[in-house]
Amino acid sequence: MEKNNTGMLNALKSVFLREWGRMTSRRIYFGVCVVIPMFILVFMLTIFGNGKIEQLPVGAVDMDNSSTSRNISRNVSAVPTINLQHFADAATAQDELLKGKIYGYFVIPPNFESDVLGMRSPTISYYYHFVFISVGNILMADLTTIFKTIAAAPILQKGEAMGISPDLIMFKLMPVQTHIEKIGNPWLNYELYLSTVFVFVLLQIQILLITVYTIGIELKKRTAHAWLKAANKNVFIAVTGKLLPYTIIFVAEALFFNVVLFVFCNNPLSCSIWQLHGLAVLFVLATQAFGLFIISLLPLLRISISMASLLGSLGATLAGLTFPVEGMPKFIHVMSYLFPIRQFTVIFQTNALWGLGFSYCWQSYALLVAALIPPLFLMFQLKREMIYYNFQEK
Repeated sequence: MEKNNTGMLNALKSVFLREWGRMTSRRIYFGVCVVIPMFILVFMLTIFGNGKIEQLPVGAVDMDNSSTSRNISRNVSAVPTINLQHFADAATAQDELLKGKIYGYFVIPPNFESDVLGMRSPTISYYYHFVFISVGNILMADLTTIFKTIAAAPILQKGEAMGISPDLIMFKLMPVQTHIEKIGNPWLNYELYLSTVFVFVLLQIQILLITVYTIGIELKKRTAHAWLKAANKNVFIAVTGKLLPYTIIFVAEALFFNVVLFVFCNNPLSCSIWQLHGLAVLFVLATQAFGLFIISLLPLLRISISMASLLGSLGATLAGLTFPVEGMPKFIHVMSYLFPIRQFTVIFQTNALWGLGFSYCWQSYALLVAALIPPLFLMFQLKREMIYYNFQEK
């Protein structure tokens, strides 16, 4: 038994050193495994600026051109999220909206000031682009808040002139007050929510591609026999030894990402950094298993690379970052749970942002562990491909 274990370790070492030699012999591996992930980190740390969406171009169509309407435009332009642009008519503003040059616009009708003074309830219409959900929600909330405040101003002025206290007037206008509690991210800082997860969304694409490529290139170049021979014809050792160098590199990068994001950048963290490190390790292993499943099922390199690129790109959507998964069609909702990045996102939000603990996300942990199992059922199919690979790349 001891001799057998020694033989397995020697075979694992042989495959590991063989793959390490292949990695260091071509600069493309260094670029894909090291340079691009570091670029991803720098890019995601700088893209959000101070972490909030600001200076969104919004149009103003002032058809009254009175002191009251100009005061409304000044109030709107004072909002940090809005960069106000003036247009002569609504048709021009609508055209700019459709072209994507502005994200919304509002129209102040003619005779607005005289209607306000005459208590004739004039209407300010506003339109916003909802193709971009985050931007649309922000503009809707900001413009609605501004115009509600403006709408209440004449009533307050008239009530105060009649000797009614402002508090009583506001009670009549808004008998039910709402209180918004921003859980997990009270600063509304998009960097805390998006960049910390998008770093791993982009990293999982790299992991998928390099996993599929390193195995697929052995089949394409017909060097799989030498690879399997180095592993003493044990496909499990062959796969483990080949992927181990990349596992070490990607795990080290994932841990480095955590340190940069939550130690050096001082992003708020509601759980232990070691818990995030454990999650990062499990995420890398599950993503590699996903890539191994793809290449084992589709051993033709060009097809498996295309599939890995497609599924990796879908990760951002199916992680629930750009649109709630619960709002997607049922089939897509169920399919999202097959992606390791979805489980990573759920665990990250539950623990790092909300600090709810393991009991609230144990299912996601279980699914990440379960992701390691499917490739095991395809190992002997992969071994057959390594021995009898007859596909011809065009």
